[in-house]
Amino acid sequence: LPALVRPIHPWFDWRAALESERLAAASAATAAEDLARVEKRHAHGDAAAADLDAMRAAAAQEAMAARLATLAREEADNTLRSQYPGLRLDATDALPAPQLPPEAVAAWRERVVRRSHEIELAQAQADLATARAERARLDRRADPSIGLRTLNERGGVETGLGLVFSVPIGGSARRAVANEQLALAAAHAADAEAVRRRIEGDASAFALRSEAAHAAWMLAQQAAEAARSQRDRLRRGHELGGVGIEDLLAARRRALEATQQETQARVAAHRAISRLLLDAHAFWIAGDHGDLHETE
Repeated sequence: LPALVRPIHPWFDWRAALESERLAAASAATAAEDLARVEKRHAHGDAAAADLDAMRAAAAQEAMAARLATLAREEADNTLRSQYPGLRLDATDALPAPQLPPEAVAAWRERVVRRSHEIELAQAQADLATARAERARLDRRADPSIGLRTLNERGGVETGLGLVFSVPIGGSARRAVANEQLALAAAHAADAEAVRRRIEGDASAFALRSEAAHAAWMLAQQAAEAARSQRDRLRRGHELGGVGIEDLLAARRRALEATQQETQARVAAHRAISRLLLDAHAFWIAGDHGDLHETE
């Protein structure tokens, strides 16, 4: 994966657009091959004109879908480059299969809460407000002080030494300040608890989403493999003249849709797992190549 920084969504949107472009281009190329084969068979009188028309329409649709996929990828390029001008968009390999963290997902959820900067900041503000409230409470009590004062005037002609003793007595003003600080401390404590609860809820949601997204991708992968296997069998049958063009085109559409769903599920799983690991501070950027490293 490249440098994962907030927000991570634009990069995954770009990867999804890139995977869709590759899939659409491959499908369009296959449709063009099938069209060339049907045109050759029609020229030899082995294919009906209706079959040729159907294949031409399918090939044109595939070519249009490929062009639209390229346009969507170019738009994703522009969006990502506008937000991260220095990010290299040179992915050449297909997005790999998503993998859940080796530890239990519940452990990563706890790690998110334990390493949350938001919780640390909110708790630090609450602790500071509590300390200020305690200081204001203590200021309500008599706090005597003794000091020594010297006097030197007229070039040393007049000198003096005095002892100063003061006993501040808390009144309504100090009581009001103490009450105000106490209320602020209670408010900050409530805010800190609210932040903790929100982070805990988000962490639980991210953990569950990671597991669910990974399971969904595995099912989508099985469905896509089965659909492509059926398409390939029917394609060979059509080449041998035992399968009609409509059956082949229907199988191609099912395989394409299933593969598109698998691609979307794969990206969604990567997105969910990366968000969980990112919030758990599982990696950061080091060096000039955007390498990911785990941090403890």
